[in-house]
Amino acid sequence: MSSATALVTGADGFIGRHVVEALQAHGWLVRAVVRKPPVGPMDFEPIVVRDIVDRDAIRRGVEGAAAVVHLAGMAHVSDRTSAARQEFERVNVIGVQVVAEEAVRAGVLRLVGISSIAAVAHASATPLTENAIPAPRSAYGRSKLAGEAALGAATAGTRTAFTVLRPPLVYGPGMRGNPLRLFELVRRGVPLPVGGQTNRRSVLYVGNLAAAILRVLEHDQAANQIFHVADDAVVSTAEFANQVGEALGRPARLWRLPGPLLRGLGWIGDATGRVLPELLPISSTQIDGLLESLELDTSRLRQRCGFVPPFSLRTALQATAAWFAASRDAAGGGRCLGGI
Repeated sequence: MSSATALVTGADGFIGRHVVEALQAHGWLVRAVVRKPPVGPMDFEPIVVRDIVDRDAIRRGVEGAAAVVHLAGMAHVSDRTSAARQEFERVNVIGVQVVAEEAVRAGVLRLVGISSIAAVAHASATPLTENAIPAPRSAYGRSKLAGEAALGAATAGTRTAFTVLRPPLVYGPGMRGNPLRLFELVRRGVPLPVGGQTNRRSVLYVGNLAAAILRVLEHDQAANQIFHVADDAVVSTAEFANQVGEALGRPARLWRLPGPLLRGLGWIGDATGRVLPELLPISSTQIDGLLESLELDTSRLRQRCGFVPPFSLRTALQATAAWFAASRDAAGGGRCLGGI
């Protein structure tokens, strides 16, 4: 693809920055939807949109674009309050609808939306295929599933072909949320209560996600499809922590804590979170993330589009650890700098 324009929403976010670089390296001209005017030199066209539901701003952004990669969304926020749940709905559902409708109006040919495996399940004893009946447990997951439906409805019967990607936990340079916390805890030598865990969980390096976006954006067999995407490696929570420690050069300190005790803490967190969310900032959903399996079957993406993740888990974690160390140095040894 050469000299075609791709609009990227959420371009100044963790995933967005990697996607912009990958698109440019592949010959696309990038128009980037950002929340703040960029500082310093740039090799993309910025479109400042302070609210993803600002239809007029999105309309200006999609004009003349051949493709849209919709990354803007709300995550890493507790859904314990009604205000947070309403914001998930506004950003992750109405925001998708606005972008999709304006893409169709502008005649955009390809629209890639990033959803989440949380739209399907929070745990599974068997690898999840795209045929699994969605049963999201969180407000976030429900909003992502509704966003998928909004994307399909807005593009149905039009010349705009959509593709939805459902990633698991995404890590890599610029990460935020739980992956960043794990790196910081391992670096500090904090004991982690996941010793002996043999669950199976899929994870996804941001570089592999960017490569998958490029692949489906330019592949005919990706049109009007939903795909699960993940690294080739499937690891237990304990294995992932150990490999993070290896990448950091500081072995992870793992200790065994009975599952029932951990689940009890999650239930207490659920109960207190309804009244005092700061008292015990942990939930049963987070505990499930430590104990339960959540493996994605990514064979459909491989078979239809020939996609093979280009980065191994070891290479990905080494690159992430290098960024993590540099970020801490830039912050004067304090808390690691996360992406926006």
